[in-house]
Amino acid sequence: IGAFVEDTEAIKKGIISICPNFDFDKWYEQMGYIGICCFTTELPTSDELRHFPNCGNGRGICIEYDTAKLEDFFAKDSKIPIPPIFHDVIYDNEPTKLDTCGDWSILWEKGKDYNKYKTIKNIFKYSDSRVADTFIIKLLTRINSKFSNQKETRLIMGGCLLQNYSRDVLGYKISIPDNTINRVIVYSKVGGKWIDELKKIEYLRNKIELSNK
Repeated sequence: IGAFVEDTEAIKKGIISICPNFDFDKWYEQMGYIGICCFTTELPTSDELRHFPNCGNGRGICIEYDTAKLEDFFAKDSKIPIPPIFHDVIYDNEPTKLDTCGDWSILWEKGKDYNKYKTIKNIFKYSDSRVADTFIIKLLTRINSKFSNQKETRLIMGGCLLQNYSRDVLGYKISIPDNTINRVIVYSKVGGKWIDELKKIEYLRNKIELSNK
């Protein structure tokens, strides 16, 4: 978040215009507790695994989820945010530098024949909290174009909305229904011991498939 503030002057100017003594460091710390779970929208081939962290050697295990069932689960659980649940990533060569109009407005919506801009004051002071949430999500779904082969979508949640939330733990644990998992695809270079470990998980045992890609 701090990179956006530094690289897009309209954000910093807008916040200061609302609250001259705004504590940016405290805000950055709070944003650090947001939980982000990353998914790819397409099953990668063995060669494409190199586009993902720690998978350059072709060893990988992919879990295929039923997105409709996941969305239904998250939408109906009162302790978890309402839809939209998944947010597609925007790839940009300068992801932390938003398009602006003048000194105060950032690009909010890009249509076929128009661009819509909003000021930070409009987003945080004159709109409801959902607009502010949308702004944060816009920031958290922008990453560098060099990662575009990952074809990423993200599930984003605030730490205070998660069950078993703890400031002392890096990451969050969320229990989801077993039927949201369609398949577990194991790539050919994965050692047999990992397959054996997967088979010990009862609800995954019959969903394991060896990748032929």
